[in-house]
Amino acid sequence: MRAITRRRLGAGVAATAATFASSARADLSNIEAAARSEGAVNWYVAQMSGEAAEAMGRRFTQRYPGVTVSVIRTTGQVAYGRLQQELKNNTPTCDVFSSTDISQYPP
Repeated sequence: MRAITRRRLGAGVAATAATFASSARADLSNIEAAARSEGAVNWYVAQMSGEAAEAMGRRFTQRYPGVTVSVIRTTGQVAYGRLQQELKNNTPTCDVFSSTDISQYPP
């Protein structure tokens, strides 16, 4: 049996990452087209400052012109409660949910 060297392991990891990256790019075009047609992304964020989140939103809009990011900065529990209420009423407006509490994410 042949030993796996760091170089061979690195090459295998790089090849695997390249395969997933190319398939992810193909899927991204559909998501990008849908976001452009909607024109906005609502981001519920808890784990960073409002200024940092707004800066990330502006960078996203620069990269994807025509898609604005609305940052809703609050605590994780408040954002989670809001999202749960939206889902219960079948009126979700949250496109991206970022929380500091791992228990708020699906298993």
